[in-house]
Amino acid sequence: MASNEPVEEEKVIVQEDFSYGDHELQKLTVYHHFGKNFQQERGLYIIYIHGGAWRDPTITDKAFLPTIRHLFSHPSNQDLINDHITAFASISYRLSVHPSHPQEPGTPATKLRDAKHPDHLHDVVSAISFLQAKYGFGSRYLLIGHSCGATLAFQSIIRQQLSIPPSIPFKNPEIVVGVAGIYDMRLLRDKNSHPAYQEFLVSAFGEDEKAWDLASPANYEFLASWPEVKTAVVVSSTGDELVDPTQIECMARRLENLRDRATVKVLKGFLHQTHDHIWDEGVGLADVIVETLKAWVEDGGSA
Repeated sequence: MASNEPVEEEKVIVQEDFSYGDHELQKLTVYHHFGKNFQQERGLYIIYIHGGAWRDPTITDKAFLPTIRHLFSHPSNQDLINDHITAFASISYRLSVHPSHPQEPGTPATKLRDAKHPDHLHDVVSAISFLQAKYGFGSRYLLIGHSCGATLAFQSIIRQQLSIPPSIPFKNPEIVVGVAGIYDMRLLRDKNSHPAYQEFLVSAFGEDEKAWDLASPANYEFLASWPEVKTAVVVSSTGDELVDPTQIECMARRLENLRDRATVKVLKGFLHQTHDHIWDEGVGLADVIVETLKAWVEDGGSA
């Protein structure tokens, strides 16, 4: 398939939609592919968590499709994907209040966007638990999140410290990738004077800034909670106008103690897109996935 040809999705990708709860946002999409060396048994699942400051209803589980299209549209990627990936999945989750997207009084509970931490994380953990029960891949998956999706990806490892009940069956991923992620919420607000930062953090986590600290992944050790880890990656973009470099720097320091157990890659400035163009054009996320898979394969992760 030439790189300038469109993906023949009906031949390469089969999409399935599922609900994992009663709320209209508790949904996910699975994209199965059928490449020439398709790995049904030993391949990885790649699971994506979208961003949007925990509140943007215009960003959904469908936000991962441009990335998947890009991965399959470039011959240089196809062998890597076909040889090592079984399927892709993308998760929607309940959202917090957004002043630019008001809802009518009397909106049904199954449509209401009024989530507060740890509701977002509860949904992500429940969605992955649903996928693990359905497909049986255990820890053999790559969990990638953009912006607050990166927050949620790393929070999933420390979920029990964040009030997620252990009764939800959940196996940690072998690989976590945070792209343009938020890892220290108070630091993000302090480095950015625009009132929107304070606004969306209060919307998702409340007024008490100690709660922000307790929910910030950069304030936790991951070694004891993550015995399954093989690869941990954090990525930033030189063109990111919304998340400043102190976020990747603080998370990189926190991941240092994983280096004796796993591959840790800090890809500061690896991308050059603006914050949302990382995902909405698909190129940035695809490049990160390819870079991560190459490192995972080189380190024997596919064995």
